[in-house]
Amino acid sequence: KITVIITAQQGTDPTVTHILFLYHSSADKSQSKSEYTCRGSESRNVRSFIFKRKIAHKDLLAELYQYTPSNSPAPNRLPNGVNFCDMVGNVVRAERNPLSGKSFCSDRELERFLSSPSPRAIWLDSFWWIFHERYQPNKEIQNKLFDRIAQNYAFLLLNESKSHYEEALLKKLPTLLSKAVYTSFCCCFPQSWFNTHEFKSSICNTMSLWISGIYPCLQSYNSWDYSELDPERFRREKLILQRRLLKKREFSLFTSKRCISQGPRQNKKVLCPKTLVLRKAAKLVKRISEARELENMLPKQSHPACKSPELISNFFNLYGKSPLIVYFLQNYACLQHCGKDVLIVRRERTKSIPESVLTYAEVINLTLSNMKKRRDNLHQLSWLHRNEWNYFDEYLKGLQENFLRYLRGIREGALS
Repeated sequence: KITVIITAQQGTDPTVTHILFLYHSSADKSQSKSEYTCRGSESRNVRSFIFKRKIAHKDLLAELYQYTPSNSPAPNRLPNGVNFCDMVGNVVRAERNPLSGKSFCSDRELERFLSSPSPRAIWLDSFWWIFHERYQPNKEIQNKLFDRIAQNYAFLLLNESKSHYEEALLKKLPTLLSKAVYTSFCCCFPQSWFNTHEFKSSICNTMSLWISGIYPCLQSYNSWDYSELDPERFRREKLILQRRLLKKREFSLFTSKRCISQGPRQNKKVLCPKTLVLRKAAKLVKRISEARELENMLPKQSHPACKSPELISNFFNLYGKSPLIVYFLQNYACLQHCGKDVLIVRRERTKSIPESVLTYAEVINLTLSNMKKRRDNLHQLSWLHRNEWNYFDEYLKGLQENFLRYLRGIREGALS
């Protein structure tokens, strides 16, 4: 059980509120730490599960999944046997820079934070709240989930163990939770399609509004590493890229061996390109080279070929309030009027460009395709034109020959 003692104090700054928690479960706390600490972000155990579940099943579709309600105060586990620690590994790997392989904090620290009791509970309850919001609306269950999310978020801010990356982790929390919920949906329901602007923006908006009280940047999910967050969808694309990279490596290795083998025959030093010289490189250099090669193979991002949406004047609250904290204070602190609002007018984009709008690359490809079709049609028309003229020339020649034969017949008849 949780015993909550709350003292509210407001001084000159009305936004300052002191809240004291007493959490009487030292034994449960130590047990939860050992139970929920995930290790091994390098493992890809979630893929073995996905490969085994290729057969179509209604539980693998989010639209047909039957939720089983539970009266337990603990959050429900992820459906279809998906391991929570595998999802933590997906998020940790997705936070790494593709070139340097580094994140804004250490992998171990990020794993420890995401698998700690409060973020874990917020993660799972947010997953099921969005599931009910989209597929099985149930206000009673959603209200319970939101209530528990608010309590865990308040506990995270005030009572969770601190770390060197505390400020960075809290600032990145909306993004981390958005990625966490997205990869959970992708791996729990691999036969559903979640790579849409509507679904991803819904997750990002919900997490950001709950925690910070403001909307995130439009289409912030474009910079996500979907090869880690949605491994099933990117499996084939990655295999194709690996095959291309393997062919390039084989060609480079063949060229270098040929260059080396020709050296003794010519009895002179053969100058080979430096990139073809076989030498040992550090692991970081190899990883950066491979990441750059893969990045060069990926299609470049192209912007929509249309006018950007107009900026709209909206009110922005400088004292942005977290709905989770406001809900917690109003329901558990008996503090009905906390803080203050300072509104300013700012211009911002509230509408994104529809996905149906063609990009510049698509417009160029479509134009080149139309030019090729017109060029082919012109060639075909020229070919028909030449054939018609050839046929007409042959026809005139035939008429002329017949006419000449007719004249010769008349002349011969007259002479005889």
